[in-house]
Amino acid sequence: KKFRHSTYVDQTIDMTDKDNLDETEVLRSVKERDYYQDHTYYNSWIQRKHTDRQKKSIGNMFDWMLPGYEISPWVWYPGDTVEVVAGDFTGQRGTILNVIKYKNQAFVQNVNVQPMTIPASESRPEQIIQREHAINVSFLKLVDPSTNEPCDVKLVTVRDKETGEKVQRRMSLQTGTLMPIPKEKENVEMGDPINDTPLEDAREPTYMEDKELPVMIARKLRAMEDHFVNDLRESHARHAQYRAENVEYLRQYQQAVVTQAAGFVMEALIPSAAPSATSDEVPVEAPEFVSAAHWEEATADVELPEFMPDEVEDLHGVFDIENPRFREKAENSSPF
Repeated sequence: KKFRHSTYVDQTIDMTDKDNLDETEVLRSVKERDYYQDHTYYNSWIQRKHTDRQKKSIGNMFDWMLPGYEISPWVWYPGDTVEVVAGDFTGQRGTILNVIKYKNQAFVQNVNVQPMTIPASESRPEQIIQREHAINVSFLKLVDPSTNEPCDVKLVTVRDKETGEKVQRRMSLQTGTLMPIPKEKENVEMGDPINDTPLEDAREPTYMEDKELPVMIARKLRAMEDHFVNDLRESHARHAQYRAENVEYLRQYQQAVVTQAAGFVMEALIPSAAPSATSDEVPVEAPEFVSAAHWEEATADVELPEFMPDEVEDLHGVFDIENPRFREKAENSSPF
């Protein structure tokens, strides 16, 4: 295949072919997900060795993710006064606002201030504010409080005279001055004294388990009982219509079976019951072995079905009027 810049490729690499993983791994660009995504193909940091090209790419883009990148021992903490000794902001001083240890970065007050855009929302328009951005701690040096000059420090362990416990201090290598590690400030914001609940009222114990717990349990059980009872009632009412329909369908089915069976018997016993081609009504006369009163009572509520020659033909062997045994049985007992 021919591509731009007169590049020729004589084969097509199948990304799904395991035999070509080594080739495609070299061509692939290293991404941040290589270090946290658990996948047999992309998890090359643990299971595969990097090429020189990939190592260079890693160092340029994601150097803070390499093992051993974090500076140790760590001597920069929020509240320290530092001075920038290298880079674009050399000579500027400020107080450390926040630190990111795993990236070796710190936010210094009034240093590396850049505009930041806050997107617009429904209640306010777009805003652009000035905010401090991170700077590498290797460009910073702590300010010695005794000389007010930047100094190099090292971490030492000393015994506190007041408590007698061993604590870590930072010592200036130029003057030997001990600089304590600033304590973390509690993020306490002043509230509204009018709308906020007083601290004494918030801490006052108002929950009495002996009195309130049984009431809560009873309410919960009652709510559960009502819920299930209501569900059963709704289900019973919803299925009442289905039950009535089933009863009606069963009654219609039984009536149809009785009517059709009576029609088959009459067709077999009375050949003259078959309708003629020119008449819609079928004249039916009582047979000799059935009394007229009994015949009229039996056929009062019976509707004769339409003539079905195939079904009558199938029953010809069973209800054969010419069969002597069948005639004898019919004479002794009325089918109605």
